[in-house]
Amino acid sequence: MATKRLARGMGSFFKDCEHPTSRWAKCPHFYKVRYRGPAGSQVEESGFLTSDAAIDRLTSVYKAKKASPANQASQAQSERIEKYGQLRFREYATEWKAGQRHLGPATVVSLDSLLQHHIYPAVGSRRMNTFDPKVVDNFIRTMERNSVGLATQSNAYDKLKSILLDAHHLGLFEDSPLLDVSPPQYDPKRAVIPSPEELRALRGTGDDVFQLVVELMSGCGLRNGEAAAVNLSNIVADDVYRVSEQVNQVTKQYDRLKHRKVGEYRDVPLPRRTKNTIESLTPAWPHDTRTHRRATLPRLQNGEATATKLHELGYLVYGAARYAHGLADASAAGVIPLTMDVSDDESMQTGIRRIVAATGRIDVLVNNTGYGSYGAVEDVSINEARHQAEINVSGAVGLARLTIPCMCEQRGGKIVNVTPVGGRFHSPQGGWYHASKFAMEALSDYLRLETKPFGIDVVITSPATSGHRATPSRLPKLHAASGTGSYAAQAVAVLAELNSEANARRESPPSVMAKAIARPSPHASPRSATSQGSGPAH
Repeated sequence: MATKRLARGMGSFFKDCEHPTSRWAKCPHFYKVRYRGPAGSQVEESGFLTSDAAIDRLTSVYKAKKASPANQASQAQSERIEKYGQLRFREYATEWKAGQRHLGPATVVSLDSLLQHHIYPAVGSRRMNTFDPKVVDNFIRTMERNSVGLATQSNAYDKLKSILLDAHHLGLFEDSPLLDVSPPQYDPKRAVIPSPEELRALRGTGDDVFQLVVELMSGCGLRNGEAAAVNLSNIVADDVYRVSEQVNQVTKQYDRLKHRKVGEYRDVPLPRRTKNTIESLTPAWPHDTRTHRRATLPRLQNGEATATKLHELGYLVYGAARYAHGLADASAAGVIPLTMDVSDDESMQTGIRRIVAATGRIDVLVNNTGYGSYGAVEDVSINEARHQAEINVSGAVGLARLTIPCMCEQRGGKIVNVTPVGGRFHSPQGGWYHASKFAMEALSDYLRLETKPFGIDVVITSPATSGHRATPSRLPKLHAASGTGSYAAQAVAVLAELNSEANARRESPPSVMAKAIARPSPHASPRSATSQGSGPAH
């Protein structure tokens, strides 16, 4: 029995007789048609006098099937497969991410990091229609070979899983590409609670910001983000601290408390030691003030006041600080905040690249970084001395080195290195600190000689004081290093002097330094070194 087939999916027509196809037109037998019905079963119909009638019947059945909802869905799926199946994973992930409007800023930053550092390098160029369980398992094995931490492995797999499941729901895969894949087995370890001895050691380590965070976390039981949002106004009673916000450790911005609505807070017990630390590490203002002011550490005052003053003079100012709250007041005054850690080369490089990309130039660099750790030279550990030198010398000079190429290209610029007069005079128990400041003075002098042909001025400006006010972060360092043993009596005398009213009167207020640094000098090069102020401004 001969048959004639139409286009794929339309079916066929024939005559169930002994005549060849060439005789069908004259044969008296009826034509028959055969096609697939909506359920997929084969259907056969008879009684068509001519081939045209048979073809018309098959055409009408085919059009009816094409117009059915089930067929339209199948056709739409085919179009999606054709459109998205050929996309590279990076392209598909970009479209997927654009639709994740519910993600918070911190989650977006985390997602971007996982995509850029772990997922894209492994599967970014792969076409979407080539994913299967073997590809996903190889992705996990690649992270294992690269010694990626289990927590990061788990997070990266979860993000890849979300994107591939989205593609599976679109119909790109017949079977899930995650089928029978064993995900990374991450079992978070229990939090380690430091012992009293370890806490005492922590309180004598790091800079003022670290000390304050440690004190709030250990004394009030705060999370690190909550501790970073320290605020004098939150001391609502002598023994009560109100936790009302946190600093998001990813975005470095203030945010609502975790798991709480905006405006909600909780009150926690405030030990006397913690209260004293908060008050000593922040500028003094009335406790009953209703103005919401976040804490600004003393070491940031000169930089913040200078940034604000330069902004008032018409400069476009980027204020860099290690933590978000470091330039809270200056930011409110118009200074552009920039998170930067001078102990982290990548952090400094990223910050400078951002400024140059946005402005195309850097005219003035004010280096106000500083870290103070006291104790007899014999008593202070080499690691602590090295850490102090890395911040006070390597950090400051490293930042200058990153800005010099831009200043050389524009044939001009000014680098202001702020160093207390501890770089010219010395006091007991401060040997390692003074050594770092002497080194900064010497490097500034050499840097001035090297960069002068390129039109770059290097200036040293110093507050007219020892610059060594004893903050609670330095007290435990000095006490831990030399509070006992051969240098104990000397350490007590040094602390008494640093905490004296006479020493406080010699402190130059931040406004004096700000005016000195911001003072324009259009007709003459600035002096290579200046000492500014002596006591409060009048």
